Amino acid sequence: MPSPQVSAREALARVAHAGAGRGPVGRLRNTGGLVPMRPRRIYEITFAGEAGETLRVAFDDCTVITGSGQTTLRIELPDQAAFFGFMERIRDFGLEVIELRSVAIPRVEHPEEVR
Repeated sequence: MPSPQVSAREALARVAHAGAGRGPVGRLRNTGGLVPMRPRRIYEITFAGEAGETLRVAFDDCTVITGSGQTTLRIELPDQAAFFGFMERIRDFGLEVIELRSVAIPRVEHPEEVR
């Protein structure tokens, strides 16, 4: 029996949720009442062509920047599984990727000390 179709957003959410709670950062340990957070990354994917309305709707979870005949999608993802789900969405649209950049989000150890 074929599986029911789901939207790209729902599929990405399922992929991201499937990895939650696994691995060393997902296990609870004696941390003085603090639960460790998974590292997150920001990805910027630039592809040829300027995104139209259909593509903007399909990637509404991204910041979309267009100009000079190309489009950049900027998205924050929790883990590698979510990244691969995101890349499948790009592949499904047949987009010609020009550049892929990953930027680590700086960690703040003591947010109350940041001004």
